Amino acid sequence: MTKVLYEVFITFAKGDGEELRESFVAEDSVEERQNVLEEWSGMDFDETDVEAFISKASNWLSFDCDDPDWRSPTGGYIKVSTYERKFKEIVTEYVNSQQLLAEQFGIKGVDEVA
Repeated sequence: MTKVLYEVFITFAKGDGEELRESFVAEDSVEERQNVLEEWSGMDFDETDVEAFISKASNWLSFDCDDPDWRSPTGGYIKVSTYERKFKEIVTEYVNSQQLLAEQFGIKGVDEVA
């Protein structure tokens, strides 16, 4: 079995903000995916999406929260990533942030990872 990174994010205010609520590395198995869903069982998942997530056809599962309190999360998602995919995501974020910073300072020609 392959190890993967499980991340659970919650979202606020119509998806305008998000927060990483849980992150851990474990085997990518049907059992582990079911365990994650059980931990978050109070959320409103679409059954078709749940089946795809558990069967590993999808590495993404979104959910809604039905709490009327404005301070509570409005929803969230569970994301499963391999080491390689997460590493690429981190590098891409870094490069994009570096380019934005260079643009803000008016520095041209910054396209490499320092």
